[in-house]
Amino acid sequence: MSVSIDGELHRGQLEIKYGEEFPEPRKSTKIIIHDYGECLVYITAIGIPQWTNKMTVVVPFRYYITQILKPNKTYEKNQKRKKSNLTLVKR
Repeated sequence: MSVSIDGELHRGQLEIKYGEEFPEPRKSTKIIIHDYGECLVYITAIGIPQWTNKMTVVVPFRYYITQILKPNKTYEKNQKRKKSNLTLVKR
């Protein structure tokens, strides 16, 4: 298993169009997450797919975020805010 960057098991839903591949459990894949940007995730479990009115399938899944490939602007702002820029001064 891959290492998670935040140590949390996340839940989400993927909307899959006709002709696209279904996600597979215990595999890594790239997805876009609203809070982080484009991420590499490790899928641990897949739920029961459900049809939508748009003739697509919504699949619930659980995943760990293993790497952020292309962070979005809000994520970068939050990371800069968390960084303190303090240094140790010797006497």
